[in-house]
Amino acid sequence: MSPGSAHRHLRLVGDASSRYRHPPREHPVQYRLRVVLCDIEPAIWRTLEVPSSIELPYLHDVLQIVMGWEDYHLHKFVLGDEPWAHDAVSFVMQSSLDEGFDDLPSVNHLELDVRLEELLTEPGESIIYLYDFGDDWAHQLTLEAIVGDDISGASCPDGARACPPEDCGGPHGYADLLAVLADTGHPEHQHMTAWAGPFDPEHFDRDAINQTLTARTRNGETLRSAAAASALVADLITRVTPPALPALADVLSRADLNQTADVDDATATAAMAKIIWMVHHIGDRLKLTGWGPSTSGDHRSDAS
Repeated sequence: MSPGSAHRHLRLVGDASSRYRHPPREHPVQYRLRVVLCDIEPAIWRTLEVPSSIELPYLHDVLQIVMGWEDYHLHKFVLGDEPWAHDAVSFVMQSSLDEGFDDLPSVNHLELDVRLEELLTEPGESIIYLYDFGDDWAHQLTLEAIVGDDISGASCPDGARACPPEDCGGPHGYADLLAVLADTGHPEHQHMTAWAGPFDPEHFDRDAINQTLTARTRNGETLRSAAAASALVADLITRVTPPALPALADVLSRADLNQTADVDDATATAAMAKIIWMVHHIGDRLKLTGWGPSTSGDHRSDAS
């Protein structure tokens, strides 16, 4: 598989996604998936168990946790083996449409409300989960088995090796990074070691992954409850980036959203003063994202 790396423009096809989807199961079951990061040797893989009824946005969250990504980039789910083929059928984020990726005339549908069981029904079937449209990290998700009717949350029974660092350049860049890290005499060894941090490519911590999955389930329940209690909080949740959701869930778990609080203008002004100052002084000149390791100071912005 050799997905392209050029910028692309997504074309959304309306309700036609039903032609590519199986009907949902009347009674969901528990799936066991084999998740393999493509084009990497030795293999980086996970065994993942999830309800067949899990929706793709939530499956994305689970995959980020079990693989070890940091959810910095766009993603999509693809039927077939070639994510950027002209006839590839993809299920994408709204953000992908907003940011205008894909020069290829692929067929795209929103991932919202699409269940995994509508794409995978029988053991042996597989789809591609593509993360980061620059590095193009393709994961093959294969339905290994239907393990029973006893539905539980997501879990990771097994796996091997660490996820590559974000923004290291895809499979080829990762291979180059490992070679540099292993060669103490390489001229870039010191710089790349500092950039990668304490990185062990053989590291895999199943217990830590499952603890995080359990916390994610708890956080999801907190966020749903808070959204139901307050329309303002519900709107806030939709605007918060995924990496920040656990912190927001922690704050909301300690809030009493059913209690009315009267806040006068003076108190509100004092509470918002620092945020307002930051917005006024930064304006639109602060670069918030970047790609790859930097050896210069060009990532800094003048916020004065």
